[in-house]
Amino acid sequence: RVSNRLIGSMLRRVIDDVRPFNRRSGRITTRGTARTTGDVYLQPVPSTADAAFDIRLIGTIRSPDMVSRQRNVVVRSTCVTQVDARKRVRVTNGGITFESATANCRSRLEIVDVDAPRRFVERLASRRANRQISQYEAETEGIARREISGQLDTEVDVPIKEANNVFNNHFRVPSIRFGAWPKQMDFYSRFDHVGANVHIAGTGRIGAPQPRLPDADEFDLGLLFHESFLDNYCAAMFAGRTIVDRQWANLVSIMTGREPRSLWVHDRTPSWSITFHELRPLEVDFDDDRFTISIRTQAATRGEELLDRPVLLAATYRVELGRDGAVLVREGDLTAQFDDGLDSASAEAAAASEGTSLEQEMLAMLAYKFNGVLQPEMHFDGLVPPAGGSLGRLREIEMQAFRAREGWLTLGFRLRGD
Repeated sequence: RVSNRLIGSMLRRVIDDVRPFNRRSGRITTRGTARTTGDVYLQPVPSTADAAFDIRLIGTIRSPDMVSRQRNVVVRSTCVTQVDARKRVRVTNGGITFESATANCRSRLEIVDVDAPRRFVERLASRRANRQISQYEAETEGIARREISGQLDTEVDVPIKEANNVFNNHFRVPSIRFGAWPKQMDFYSRFDHVGANVHIAGTGRIGAPQPRLPDADEFDLGLLFHESFLDNYCAAMFAGRTIVDRQWANLVSIMTGREPRSLWVHDRTPSWSITFHELRPLEVDFDDDRFTISIRTQAATRGEELLDRPVLLAATYRVELGRDGAVLVREGDLTAQFDDGLDSASAEAAAASEGTSLEQEMLAMLAYKFNGVLQPEMHFDGLVPPAGGSLGRLREIEMQAFRAREGWLTLGFRLRGD
């Protein structure tokens, strides 16, 4: 759920643009300068079929020094045009689409002076010019509509297409390929916010058993997850997949902004990898304002050595909120144990089994490596939005709520200063 206030701040921009112009209409040539001032912002449009937005431009075009010439007759005038332009953008589970921009313009033209070589020609030209003011205003409105709508299309179409490519190439297509595409993904928009309801379930993957909690409705950005959402998505994406050492190092570096020593990849240490378990490869549990991450491996390698025995790696975290953002603090040590069975009795028996010396070495290696993945403290410095531009506005929000209870996780963010 994203509030209208946050949406508006993402794209809000003040325009103050001055451009000279020189145009010809029939035998009349007009030159001058046009100063456009106004605001560009994003406005949700109520819709139950998708999330719809209007990119709005509300402004004024002032031309205080227009000079029109036809042969020896010169007309000096001023013109003020009020502009209301918008471009409709829609978000659905198929991607991001847009419509051509439209603009409504109203012009008011005032003749300041008419100059001609002879007095009677000047009077005739003045009368004719005043009779044709409405025609000149209509022409000016048409020019403003075409230029403003064309400029809005030019500036917005490319970023929207790029965002749509990111959505499809990095989420939709991979999710469909691995069978992780949500069973239900409904976008909607209202005057005060936009939102999305996503439900992932399937054969052997049960969705949320109870209705969602209303916790996320009070924030500018509210994220509400049921543990089954992440469990089912990870089951589809990671089951049976092998992740090598460099991929783990890159993942942690992206999240935290640094690469811990235990994950360094170089010639002096053998390469390693893990293969996720076919069943429940990665699970989370939300309760008591804490969450537990459980990673189950089917196999692991270290150089030429193979551990062909399931392992459970788990850690429980609480979240501490401070001025510098959220910090994940691990409670206790990382759990690393053999997990030959998914039922509790088999798991306890597997944990009690010492295994061979090689298995113990490989288990210790995994515990060492994943202490760098599931660290005692995790600061997400690598996920800071870029400075400047629309995404830079995300730096102005701060986490104000972390709630984990009854299988639901709520993350709440508000704009700073509120």
